[in-house]
Amino acid sequence: MKIDFSAIPIYCLTSETDEPGIRKSHIREQFSTAVDFVNPILGIAKNKSGATGVIRILEKGLRSQIPGKPFAPFLLIEDNVSIHNRGVDSTVVDIPDNTDLFYIGISNCSMNDHRIHCANYYESVPEYPGVVRIKHMLSTHGIMICSPLAAAVVQRAMLEVFLTDYPWDVPLAFIQPYYNVYALKTPYIYQDSSYGGYEPQTRISLDGPDHPLPAEWVTSDLCAIRMIFRS
Repeated sequence: MKIDFSAIPIYCLTSETDEPGIRKSHIREQFSTAVDFVNPILGIAKNKSGATGVIRILEKGLRSQIPGKPFAPFLLIEDNVSIHNRGVDSTVVDIPDNTDLFYIGISNCSMNDHRIHCANYYESVPEYPGVVRIKHMLSTHGIMICSPLAAAVVQRAMLEVFLTDYPWDVPLAFIQPYYNVYALKTPYIYQDSSYGGYEPQTRISLDGPDHPLPAEWVTSDLCAIRMIFRS
């Protein structure tokens, strides 16, 4: 299916509460589409706070669906991103029809079976030269929710974050092998260091040969996975 990033709803997670706000102003300059800014619960632990913001975005994205119509994808972004190669790359991309989650922002950090390290695990996707399937990638600064199932998956992961205080991208990374999760080889957005983002880790491309995730690293230890995939 073809997706135009400039024509779908965008929800931005931000802790800025003032207007116009430095980060909010930057995001508005980056995107031609109106952006809906969503605050998490503030004044609690950072990871728990972020999880509440993501869950609020899911609520908004699901409530905006039109009954009787096909699921309309929506974007979840963070407030420290900028568009990569602005004005050069097309905003339209062809992605697999079975996509649950689609990452328009990527990173060079992943999980092995228990800890964070600098590596990428991805596989090429036949007929989609600009797309890879990803597993265990740590990244939440640009994710497209492409199915109702994807919304349920992200919600489960965020509930685990809220209960455990994990960094909010860790449960999402571990859950990727169980679903149809893809990413752009060259990201549409990256974390901008001018706004506190990890630019060297996210302004990258996945141009190398396939680097599959070792099968023995796929885990079902997290509650968000265990409640579905263990008997």
